[in-house]
Amino acid sequence: MPRKTEDDEDYGGSLLSPRERGRKEEGWDDDEDDEGGDDDDECGWKNSLEYLEQCTTQELIAKVYELDSACHKAAFVLADYPGEKAAKALLSLLPRPEPKQKPKSGVFQEAGIEEIVSAYALGHQKEKRAVDHLVAGLSSGDYRMVAVSAWALGEIREEHAVAPLKEALQHDEHETLWISGMPLLTGGCYSGNGDLHDIFEDIQEDIMEGTDRHVSPIIVALRKLGVDTQE
Repeated sequence: MPRKTEDDEDYGGSLLSPRERGRKEEGWDDDEDDEGGDDDDECGWKNSLEYLEQCTTQELIAKVYELDSACHKAAFVLADYPGEKAAKALLSLLPRPEPKQKPKSGVFQEAGIEEIVSAYALGHQKEKRAVDHLVAGLSSGDYRMVAVSAWALGEIREEHAVAPLKEALQHDEHETLWISGMPLLTGGCYSGNGDLHDIFEDIQEDIMEGTDRHVSPIIVALRKLGVDTQE
């Protein structure tokens, strides 16, 4: 169960997730989600990347707060619209950071697509409020989340991210993968989903721009923060 915060008191002391609090504060009623009677074709169009790219910032934020399969697409588009409300919506997609979180070991543990995309979007915005969440991402059992979190911390360039990045490098279980130059976010597994394939292609291109794909993204992030690293 999440810890109670001062913000929870605003709603009668009930424990609400960041996403639920955001919807309450923005005045969105969950009961309204079922209204409208859109048919499947129209619903599919409104969940497409092409449609979302035409939406306003407010509409994108509303979409991020919705519990559906398109919130990661809205998060990706929202990357180009920095601001307090946008950052708050994106942060709601990430797990709450836990103190002294240890790196997960062993079997690959897949992170949610919305988590990976949100981490990218917050890094793209250079959102300092995301640092603790991104540090937690370094402990993910999903190498994609580790790579994007490291890249985002390198973009934000907050000094206190240096220590956790160094620790992540010492416990890096994906070193062989980085050295192999394996694409981080692309591959045949997304070829059947056009929007997702395009999103991950764009993220891949962005986080690899100007870097050696055979070097750990953690090392790249540390270098951006002015740390002299030895491979």
